[in-house]
Amino acid sequence: MCDIVQGFVDEGREKEREELIKKMLDANLVTPEQIASLLKISVAEVKKIAKKVPVEA
Repeated sequence: MCDIVQGFVDEGREKEREELIKKMLDANLVTPEQIASLLKISVAEVKKIAKKVPVEA
């Protein structure tokens, strides 16, 4: 049961992280490289998420 609950928590965190990356990119105040450094993930991961999350016009 704990594994199931943890899976939902992890999924929620992943979605929040993706939304945060989208907002950071939309603000045009930081580069994908800076986001990767701040979140301790690869630049490739940031770019992958940026493609996955639609940017609002």
